Amino acid sequence: MTAPGHEKEHVEDAYAAREAELEDGRMPFLEHLRELRKRLTVSVIAVFFGFLVTYNFASQLFAIIVRPLNNVMVELSAQNSGLTPESLYFTKLHEPFWVFVSVGFWASLFLASPIVFYQLWKFI
Repeated sequence: MTAPGHEKEHVEDAYAAREAELEDGRMPFLEHLRELRKRLTVSVIAVFFGFLVTYNFASQLFAIIVRPLNNVMVELSAQNSGLTPESLYFTKLHEPFWVFVSVGFWASLFLASPIVFYQLWKFI
């Protein structure tokens, strides 16, 4: 058994240790902005390098994404003998470029997400 006063001292010591830990983690506002800038810079660089990698495979990734739709279109045309198989097409000249850029960007975000989440965690 511990003495009643001893438990109170233990709680006060724990509270003081917690306050000291919080005080060590406190920063001025500008220091928080510097830390945020550092974390955002690392995250953006990770996404950029991920984009450089994934844009090279954008056409293959697009083919993987579109495969279920193509399978359904072929299946529907086989069920209805009067229908011809449909295919995807672009209606504007710049659409293929933007589709592949978009696929590359989302894939790079997925690829760089561990780094981005780690930077977010370190900032918090």
